Amino acid sequence: MKKIGYAGTYTESESKGVYSFELEDGVLSNPKLFAEICNPKYLCVDHGRIYTLADYAGSSGVTVLDSKGKEISSLYYENKTSCFIAVKDHMIYTANYHEGTVSQLCMDNGQLQLVSRTCIRNKAGAHQILFWKDLMLVPCLFLDRIVILNMQGIIVSELVFPEGTGPRHGVITKDQKTLYLVSELSNELFTIDLESMKIIRQISILADGLTHVKDTAAIRMSSDEQYLYISTRTQDVISTVRIHPQTELIDTVSGGGQHPRDILLAEPYLLVGNRFTDNLLSMTLKDGVPAEVKSSIRIPEIVSIAMEDE
Repeated sequence: MKKIGYAGTYTESESKGVYSFELEDGVLSNPKLFAEICNPKYLCVDHGRIYTLADYAGSSGVTVLDSKGKEISSLYYENKTSCFIAVKDHMIYTANYHEGTVSQLCMDNGQLQLVSRTCIRNKAGAHQILFWKDLMLVPCLFLDRIVILNMQGIIVSELVFPEGTGPRHGVITKDQKTLYLVSELSNELFTIDLESMKIIRQISILADGLTHVKDTAAIRMSSDEQYLYISTRTQDVISTVRIHPQTELIDTVSGGGQHPRDILLAEPYLLVGNRFTDNLLSMTLKDGVPAEVKSSIRIPEIVSIAMEDE
């Protein structure tokens, strides 16, 4: 079955914006410019619409596109581009790494409107928004914390990590009991019990227990919740962690290029986007581990990947 995917990029040299591509039986094809947008470095897809970060005339914000790449609405309300965007219950949420903010937007009569904006701390390194029950969990890299907000954007609590770890991105299990989170600066995986909000395990995700080489980036969980896949840019590797019976690193393989910024599961394949080598590739999964490159296409400055059924 053919699937349509989208790639967010930096537009610092060759890239012109958001790119689309096709995936069928692990074969990638038809990469093309989908929408000309400045700096759409993170995006998501929801009900046939593409929500992307964007810059315009010295300000930054969000652009909403239809399935043909036509702009539906744009709203610019920040000084610097956010680094994360998600849609939940028809609301749009962004996290701003530089400004340390979490913003909530909505569509009102076909136009984007800013609903709320919470400043955690300037330069907090707010990197993602994870939705858990009626709360938002925001990993803040430079604070070594997950800052916890209610859905109205009010800070209610926090979870403190060891100094210098730099929490970045996480995934939550289907039963909502466990969070697996990677740290950008210390290259570790943290297992967090969400009911007690405590860290219960901490391991390196690099070979030979290597830590603190920086630039661990994305994390994805297999649909059967048996494996985690994690990218590290400085090492150009994809790490595979088996979750059960306990979390343990079982393999690290080449990401097929330089600077694997984002990864995405399209089982039985893993997609890897390498920013510095301008390539998106699919890797076959064998016994849960990326085994070989199935296909590759060229997308300039790729830094994020999204598909409708992700």
